Amino acid sequence: MQTLQRQLNDAAGVEEKPDIEATTLWDFPTQSYGATRKGDSKYQGVTPAFIIFNMLQRYTEPGDLVLDPMCGSGTTIDVCKEEDRRVVGYDINPVRDDIERNDARSIPLTDNSVDMVFIDSPYGDNVDYNNEPGNIGALSAERTEFYDELRTVAQELFRVLKQGKTLGWLIGDQWVKKRYTPVGMHIYRMLVDEVGFIPTEWVIVARRNQSSNTGLWAYRARQHNFYLRGHKHLILVRKPERRVVQVAPERVVQLGIDEFSRDPEARGWQKYK
Repeated sequence: MQTLQRQLNDAAGVEEKPDIEATTLWDFPTQSYGATRKGDSKYQGVTPAFIIFNMLQRYTEPGDLVLDPMCGSGTTIDVCKEEDRRVVGYDINPVRDDIERNDARSIPLTDNSVDMVFIDSPYGDNVDYNNEPGNIGALSAERTEFYDELRTVAQELFRVLKQGKTLGWLIGDQWVKKRYTPVGMHIYRMLVDEVGFIPTEWVIVARRNQSSNTGLWAYRARQHNFYLRGHKHLILVRKPERRVVQVAPERVVQLGIDEFSRDPEARGWQKYK
């Protein structure tokens, strides 16, 4: 029935929407979908538009404000506009007029003002993103400085995100010079244990249309006993909710609603119910 409906849509010129993913394994055949372009498929490290679409359907409503602090070729902006979401896109090296120049380590938005955040950050110095001073993508994922800078970004995202709302962080691991670096694990630990986000889900996104998807590279991987990077991680976390509780006539404290909060106050809030 679904195939028939798609055939009817194609015949009528109706733009087809992707399905909402039901599992934690996402494998998209192309970078974009539908009749209108979303991002630039030739952009280095371009984000699959399907990821943004799925996050919007699950974690936002029409009219909500979405932030992408490393907007790249503008995929997030294009999908948000089509899905009737307000959107702000920043990049240290903007390639479009509707992307504002800004460093993700200092976001010019007020606290608790954003309904969803998506970020597709560098995962090391394996890609030559740009020559901008302070480019995090020029730092090696094998060095602590790389994670220090991304922690500053994460703290800013925590600040501007509304309580209870979702952040999606797309990140890949690294294999360079016979050394594997589990970048995704490091980012997850930083988000949850250091910044204070609550884990929601961990999605595996298959990597397609990359330069290593060739017979030659597959031969080299088998011949020299290494693995090509076949997936990225979409780490989904949320900002804890908090409420104001009066525990004594002279003392008012903010306590977490979420029982999994890392905040010591949050773990003990139930005794004040």
